[in-house]
Amino acid sequence: NGACVMFGGHDGSNYYGETWLWDGTAWSLLAPAVSPSPRARAGITYDLARNVAVMFGGTSASNVVTPLGPETWEWNGASWQQITTATSPYTNGPGTGIINPGMTYDTVRQRVVMACGAISSSAGTGYQNETWEYAGTDWVSRGEDPILEVRGGPGMEFVPALGRAYLFGGFNPNGVFTSNVAFPNMDNRLFEYFTPQVATFMGSSTATGCASTAGAPPAINASSLPWAGEAMTVDVLAIPANAPAFLF
Repeated sequence: NGACVMFGGHDGSNYYGETWLWDGTAWSLLAPAVSPSPRARAGITYDLARNVAVMFGGTSASNVVTPLGPETWEWNGASWQQITTATSPYTNGPGTGIINPGMTYDTVRQRVVMACGAISSSAGTGYQNETWEYAGTDWVSRGEDPILEVRGGPGMEFVPALGRAYLFGGFNPNGVFTSNVAFPNMDNRLFEYFTPQVATFMGSSTATGCASTAGAPPAINASSLPWAGEAMTVDVLAIPANAPAFLF
């Protein structure tokens, strides 16, 4: 609906479960029939392909560092819906869910990318460097990267012209990343995330091939380009009924 959505927050004493919209001029408080529970420090970004805002994680604990469960919510411009996924991020450690993750939307591969965050306040295991992706059906783990030191609260943004997501800053158990904490030079390092092996697809209604009884060469369509190693669906069209088709 051409507006920016904001949910929740914490004022030091209370958690809020309010949904606000900013239309570029003024804020409006909404009253959707269904809403996530009050929380703060969740990750949220906008999925341009599906026209929904995606929110994951957050906390409502008195200590402000214990995550809620691994909840995925979507806002469609009028209402919230909790999404049940077969896989949930950050459920294999000492905590469940996440607080302060970095999150952005990859417009090239059409999926949410979430990285880092905290599952507890533990200096040893609480802070994460995992990367997860979500395309509207399930969360997929892209694993941990030792280059990206564990952290919470990083800034993260996708640059379409470069086809890459960028992550900067954040904090670790020792505080904000600056040059005088346990991880030197954290204050000026920019991390980029992209698919080094982007799938390619060649095929169209004018592709070389023998004309079928339908009067045209077979047409081949692929709805999306997968990550290397994933399955993809290819539709072969203009094939006569009960006739064989060969794809090379």
